[in-house]
Amino acid sequence: MTDRSDPSRWWYLTASALAVGILVLPFARIWWTLGSSVSSVSTPIAGAIVFVSACLSGSLSLDARRTGNDDWDPDPRLYAVGGVLYPLSLVVGTWYLLMRYWNAGLAGVNAVEPPSDEWLAASRWHYWIALGPVWCLVGGVAALAFGLSGLLVGALCWVIGFGLFVLAINVDVRHVRAAELEWKPGVGRYTYPPLFAVFSLVLAPLIMLLVGGVYLFQRRRYVGPTVGR
Repeated sequence: MTDRSDPSRWWYLTASALAVGILVLPFARIWWTLGSSVSSVSTPIAGAIVFVSACLSGSLSLDARRTGNDDWDPDPRLYAVGGVLYPLSLVVGTWYLLMRYWNAGLAGVNAVEPPSDEWLAASRWHYWIALGPVWCLVGGVAALAFGLSGLLVGALCWVIGFGLFVLAINVDVRHVRAAELEWKPGVGRYTYPPLFAVFSLVLAPLIMLLVGGVYLFQRRRYVGPTVGR
C-alpha cells in the first residue's frame, strides 16, 4: 500500500504542464484549422502537445497515488487516462488541483487544519513568490530581444512566472491566516493587484515585485526567518 505520510510534490509538474498546455492551446487550434501540412509549426506544436500530455498523465497518476484521505481517494488510473486526452486534459488537471486543494491541501498541509508554526517557518512557498516576477522579466526580455522567435519563449516564461506568483502568494497567505499569528494578511490585498495588470508585460512584473516584496517583508517580521534548510 502506498505511503501517504510524505507529502507529494508531483502536483508542481501538473501545474507547470497546465500552464504550458493553456499557452499552446491557441496555437494548436490554428494548427488544426490550417491542417498538419504547415510544416513550420507542425513539429513544435505536436511536440508541445505530446510533452504536456505526458507530463499531465504521469504527474496526475503519481500524485494521486500519494495523496488523499478518508474523504477523497483519487483513482490514479482514471487521472492517468484523463491526462493524455489533450485538450480535455487541461480540464482534468485543473479539476484535480482544485479537488486536491480543498480535500488534501497543498504542500502537505490540509486546507482545513491550521499549519503549525514550525511548518510555516519552514515553508518554501515564499521562494515561488520571489521567483514569479523574475520569470516574467526574463520572458519580457526574451520577447523584446529575439523578436518573433522569442515571443513564444517569452510568453511561456511570463505565463509560468505569473501563475507561480499568484498561486504561491494565494496559498501562503491562506496558510498564514490559518495559523495562530497576530498578522492576518488579506488574500485580495496581495492577489488582486497583479491580476489587474495581467495583460501588461511591463507593469505586471513591477506590481508583482512591489506586492511580493511587501508581503515577504511582513511575513519575515511576523513569522520569522525560514528554518529547516
